[in-house]
Amino acid sequence: MQVGLLGPTTVAMPGTTSAVLVRGPKVRALFVLLALDAGRAVSISRLIDRIWDECPPRAADNALHTLVRRLRAIVPGDLVEYTPGGYRLAIDPDAVDLHRFGRLLDDGRRHLGAGRTRAAAAHADEALRLWRGPALCDVNDTAHLRVISDAAADQRLDAIELRAQAYLALGRGAEVLRELTVEASAHPFREILHAHLITALAVAGRKPEALQAYRRAEAMLHDELGIAPSPVLRNAAERLSTPEHESNIVELYDDWRIGRVG
Repeated sequence: MQVGLLGPTTVAMPGTTSAVLVRGPKVRALFVLLALDAGRAVSISRLIDRIWDECPPRAADNALHTLVRRLRAIVPGDLVEYTPGGYRLAIDPDAVDLHRFGRLLDDGRRHLGAGRTRAAAAHADEALRLWRGPALCDVNDTAHLRVISDAAADQRLDAIELRAQAYLALGRGAEVLRELTVEASAHPFREILHAHLITALAVAGRKPEALQAYRRAEAMLHDELGIAPSPVLRNAAERLSTPEHESNIVELYDDWRIGRVG
């Protein structure tokens, strides 16, 4: 069974070629909570708190058991296991796209840190292909699931930044230029995105636009937050005049992360 959380909640059964939506908001919330802890038991009290946002109905245990019966009509019953005090979705975590995405992102970071740039790019590409829309978009009406959704959105930006680093190091910056333009506009306070956009524009031979992108980011940070650009963003602009700008953004980013650039 394959579970989709990066977009509308879906499930694909073994032997089928297409995924189906999980219907019913509370059944869907139960399914998502079990999938987030795939392979591990989730206590009844935790499920009740997180499905009903700590405002459970009367006879909450019975209400939960009703949801479980409805879920078992969608998912094979032997995969929704009862354990002492809770329930478990008996699947491998890698069968859940959100978990698979996190593993690919971590592996991509390790590859980039070890200088395996092509492998890092391939892992970032594979991770980002899993996204069909905002994570948990049809179940984020409780506090716990909103936190998970927001964290996944941040990880998606991490993956976009990882891909940009790898592509720039491979001399393929033009291939991520449109993506960086869109994401830097949508997330104006992510300075790494702006730094990568500036560098991608420069290596595409569009240095005037790169300088304009820096000035826009600088003005936005000053006007909205009252702060100056971070070292990584300043250095991306300063290195526009150097012939090595197409590769040094990777080293610059790593230096900034560990505090060597100030």
